Amino acid sequence: MSMKNIRYLRAFGLVANAVYVAYGILIDAPPVYIGCDIAVGLHTYRTIETMNKKNKKMEKQDRTNAPTKIRNVYLSDLHKILLIYGNKPLTSDFGLPLALIEDNNEIIGYAFVAFNSFHKPEIKTLFQPGFEAEETKQLLTEHANNVFSSICAPDENDFTRLEKYREYFMDWLNLSNEQTNKTTTSYKPFTEKPLLKITKLSLRPQDQH
Repeated sequence: MSMKNIRYLRAFGLVANAVYVAYGILIDAPPVYIGCDIAVGLHTYRTIETMNKKNKKMEKQDRTNAPTKIRNVYLSDLHKILLIYGNKPLTSDFGLPLALIEDNNEIIGYAFVAFNSFHKPEIKTLFQPGFEAEETKQLLTEHANNVFSSICAPDENDFTRLEKYREYFMDWLNLSNEQTNKTTTSYKPFTEKPLLKITKLSLRPQDQH
């Protein structure tokens, strides 16, 4: 039996038992209206539960079919990335954001490069709760790897400059957040500039000391 037919049967049972409740009250028969009242409550609960499940299923399908977009990170994206990170003081695990994924123009996750205990770069991802999927994570990681390859040479083994830039970048973000929290004006520390372009400029060989 289909779910549609079950809903019709529950609606019919709900109406029928409601009629018997009224009838039981009229003839002053407590067993009748008490029993039917319980049945009305059960049918109501099951009907609401079924409708909620249907709505959640439709929302999940809409989310699955919604267009997604993977792109590079811009400075104007950083405040949303910080919200996904947890809107807390930045530490070394924040890394350097390289790519992000959007769902209906909303940033739902990002990929970043972090450094392990051996000072080797690793591409990691972080998503909003409920949006992480293995296929999505793989596509985002691949895009981030391409961005990382455009920053560093394929045979590069010394990532000291990149690590220093990450530290400067986190210090700047923390300072920007402090300034934003101290003012009540419409101060916006992040602008619509490519983060990758700034990274390239900061990692030029002539800047190394």
